[in-house]
Amino acid sequence: FVLCSPSEAQEGAFVHGLFLESAAYDSKRRKLTASLPGHTHSPVPVIQFVPRIIADKVQAPPERQPSAKARPSAAGMSPADNSIRSRTPSSLGSPGAQNKTLFYDTPLYKTSARAGILSTTGQSTNFVIAVSLPTSEPPASWTLQGVCLLCQLDE
Repeated sequence: FVLCSPSEAQEGAFVHGLFLESAAYDSKRRKLTASLPGHTHSPVPVIQFVPRIIADKVQAPPERQPSAKARPSAAGMSPADNSIRSRTPSSLGSPGAQNKTLFYDTPLYKTSARAGILSTTGQSTNFVIAVSLPTSEPPASWTLQGVCLLCQLDE
C-alpha cells in the first residue's frame, strides 16, 4: 500500500462505492477489522487500482521502476484522502513473522449472490477481482467468516 492522493496519481483508476460484507475497514489502524454487531455491510474507502504485470522474472525498465514514494509499504490508507492503494505481491510479510502486516485477498463480487454463470474462462461472471486488504488477523480467519467486497447491496 502506498500513500497517495488523487491529485498526485499518475496512473490507475480510483473506485468508490464498494462495501465489505462480514467485516469493516478501520481507517485509524488502516486494517481490516471485525464488523460492528448488527452491521452486515460497511462502506470501504476509495481504492486506487494500478495495473501491474506480475511475473517472477519480468521487471519494468528502469524508467518505469517505482520511485521511493511509490514503493509498497504497510501504510494502507491515506489520511488526506481516505484512499486505499492496492499492493504488489512483494509487500507480503513472511509467514510467522511478527509485527508484519498480513494481507487478505478479498474477493470482489458484482452482487451479493457470490455465484454467477461459469464463463468459458472458468471464472464466475459475478467475480470481479481479488483485492488485497491489510489485516493483523490470519487471512484464513476472514475466509472462514465469508468476508468479501461487493459492488452493490441488495435493497
